[in-house]
Amino acid sequence: MAGMSSLVRIVNAGVPGSQDRVDVVLRDGVVASVGPAGTVSASDSTMQTKAHMTSLEYATNAIASGSVSIPTSAAAPADETTIDADGLWVIPGLWDCHTHFTQWAKTLGRLDLINARSAAEAMDMLRRHLDERRAADTLDPDAFVVGMRFRHSLWADDEQPTLAAIDAVTGEQPVALSSADMHCGWVNSAAARRLGVHVDESGLVGELEWFNAYTAFDKAPGAAEETDRLLREAEQDAASKGVVGIRDYEMAENIDTWINRFAAGINGLRVDAGVYPERLRAAIDAGWHTGKELPGSAGLGHVGAMKLISDGSLNTRSAYCSTPYSGIEPLTYGTLSYTPQQIEDYMRLATEHGFDIACHAIGDEANTIALNAVAATHAHGSIEHAQMLKPVDIPRFAELGLTASIQPQHAMDDRDVITRFWANPAGIPYPFRALHDAGTTLRMGSRGEDVRTLQARLIELGYLNDSADGIFGRNTENAVMAFQQRASLTVDGKAGVVTQSLLYSSGAPANGTSSGSGSTSSGSTTTGTTYATLKYGMTNSAVKTLQEKLKSLGYMTANATGYFGTATRAAVEAFQRTNNLDVDGIAGQNTQAALYSGNAVSAGQGNTSTGSGTTTYATLRYGQRSTLITTMQEKLRELGYMTANATGYFGTATQSAVLAFQRANGLVVDGIAGQNTLAKLYSGTAVSAGFIWIIARIFTAKIPVRI
Repeated sequence: MAGMSSLVRIVNAGVPGSQDRVDVVLRDGVVASVGPAGTVSASDSTMQTKAHMTSLEYATNAIASGSVSIPTSAAAPADETTIDADGLWVIPGLWDCHTHFTQWAKTLGRLDLINARSAAEAMDMLRRHLDERRAADTLDPDAFVVGMRFRHSLWADDEQPTLAAIDAVTGEQPVALSSADMHCGWVNSAAARRLGVHVDESGLVGELEWFNAYTAFDKAPGAAEETDRLLREAEQDAASKGVVGIRDYEMAENIDTWINRFAAGINGLRVDAGVYPERLRAAIDAGWHTGKELPGSAGLGHVGAMKLISDGSLNTRSAYCSTPYSGIEPLTYGTLSYTPQQIEDYMRLATEHGFDIACHAIGDEANTIALNAVAATHAHGSIEHAQMLKPVDIPRFAELGLTASIQPQHAMDDRDVITRFWANPAGIPYPFRALHDAGTTLRMGSRGEDVRTLQARLIELGYLNDSADGIFGRNTENAVMAFQQRASLTVDGKAGVVTQSLLYSSGAPANGTSSGSGSTSSGSTTTGTTYATLKYGMTNSAVKTLQEKLKSLGYMTANATGYFGTATRAAVEAFQRTNNLDVDGIAGQNTQAALYSGNAVSAGQGNTSTGSGTTTYATLRYGQRSTLITTMQEKLRELGYMTANATGYFGTATQSAVLAFQRANGLVVDGIAGQNTLAKLYSGTAVSAGFIWIIARIFTAKIPVRI
């Protein structure tokens, strides 16, 4: 019946760590109430909700202390079901926080080699698979046969893959087998020719080449239909395991892919769609950022983090380590997928445009490099795997506010090869307890109706200037911390029982910084509006308004994302400097009052002439972004110090050009474009790079030089 809602009562459910029993009521799949057993009413019309209590962790406290009750709105007659849990626990749905969903789906329809204990056993399984398909007349001689999850790292040295062995079983049928960690492939000669990859006598394809080659399977005839069918099966498989949400780090264009999937009715999961570095700029230009809802997903799909793979894996001996692998010549330390500078640059770009990061790092040296990049860029997000860590790096996760996104199954998978490959490690493999003891979060963020209700209350009290989207992100965390500070609670950004109890009480303090009375915070500037302080790391609509204003005045060229990153901080500093404010990069009362006053000095006016005829220039430095930098870059290009395009961003190429200009023109060489540097640059007497080259040639040439 149209408009009919569903009502499910789960009665007599157990509570973890307690002898208590509770009744849980769900309306349309969302928890409506949790209360002591026997309290569920016969009719939904009189049901009272404890809206902030949607996990049984909170339910036990609600039973003991009570909570705020909010009447449920009237609804159409419900399709009602009652389930007697008989003491079984009821828990929130699970999230798989690191999956390659398409590949997960395809394991359901492809040859699974996980139980093979040698190359010979794998080939026996492959032979039977081919024979069965020939007998069923389902083997297309021109189509790839794909197998999954072989683990040659566990096989004896004389039981390793060979090209001869797979060719003997397959002939001209193209066959490609993917390792369990997906970091290498084992292919026959026919598949190698089709994929355009080189293989030696092992038949193995290394990880970077394999990553590229693997995508060819999705372009084969009939692949799209097969994938669609397997995706729907995978959703059912996830549901059977209690998984309701995934973070999808498939190596593909995941945003568009999931928009299309939701449109096609593949909508059985909540999805955070990851973005790879090579697609990051396009995603930024399209206006995406972490947490943004995917259109047509009905709130189920959101943009996820930028997924960056810094190194390889243990099983392929490509995880990047500070000590060499055991038992292999020549010595190898593993492989970095990007240089340390590239990793830092990608993290900075992501952070400046509102993307969290999810950085794959397995080897101890790869983890050090990733942590250093996070420290340099103030990136927010997770290190994926964090598989081997130097003791000195373990406390850095908590210090940097990073989540360790771990996969405990890998510890089980790898236990037999750790000592084989990492006999003398400089780091500690799988240091889960040490990370936990150091205060690191070993799980990903919360989401759901409990978060939405929390956000609604924070908005009501003036701590959150954003929508209640059900995602516990940076802006919500900042709001919780602000509330905790005002309420004299432990300021940790976590909405635990104590925080929630006060938050939902009648005595919850409102945010005193939000008022329209005309009162102001301390400072010399007074206006009729009081502005909430905005600073690095915050995400909300006020930040977006700030960015839009800074863009209109020429201090920013990046898109207004609502995230206060390094580009926004640099723009605020430039505005403060030009408008004679305290330069701290924080948009406080005085800064915002000046910004929105109508008398704000634009960036174009920042280089102003004094009464004496001298032009005063705003200082430009690494990490800033503005139109003034664009003008400077164009001048540096004109003089031959830069070859890169003028982008408005002061990065390493611009810094190198400034250093070269300063050196050639007898200035202090510090890479900062201050008053003296810019005055010389625009003076008309600046020495060009070409002139310096000619002079150098005169003094170094062994033959006469005509100029």
